[in-house]
Amino acid sequence: MKFLDFDRVIAERWVALAEADDSDRAERLMALGDTYHQSTSGSNDPESRRLAGRLLTLLADVEWAALGRLGFRHATGTALEPLYGHILDRMAAEPDVRVRAGMLRELHEVTTDALARKVLSDLPYAPHVVGWQEVSQ
Repeated sequence: MKFLDFDRVIAERWVALAEADDSDRAERLMALGDTYHQSTSGSNDPESRRLAGRLLTLLADVEWAALGRLGFRHATGTALEPLYGHILDRMAAEPDVRVRAGMLRELHEVTTDALARKVLSDLPYAPHVVGWQEVSQ
């Protein structure tokens, strides 16, 4: 796939995530994360795309745990765990998606990569919530 095609697919998956509900949010986060991972070839900043993909994959794991599909977070062996693990654990234990969305701010605050920060702040994580901020309907 060409690099511009990846950007188109990312945009499509972003829209799909905005339309997600509890039953499919994790799968859509995983698909978006996978696309970021796949788009590193040909990117002028592959590490940023790789980090964004990893964060989205970790958030999918959080969603599966929060909804009871997993008994606990499974993606805990990454190099990101020391920085993000304590926040992700709290997110996974929180049943309310709006509260989980609010915790994206904490992830954003400890993230230094510009693309990963933008993904976290713009992520349509819950209905009428972008990043950690409510938006009008």
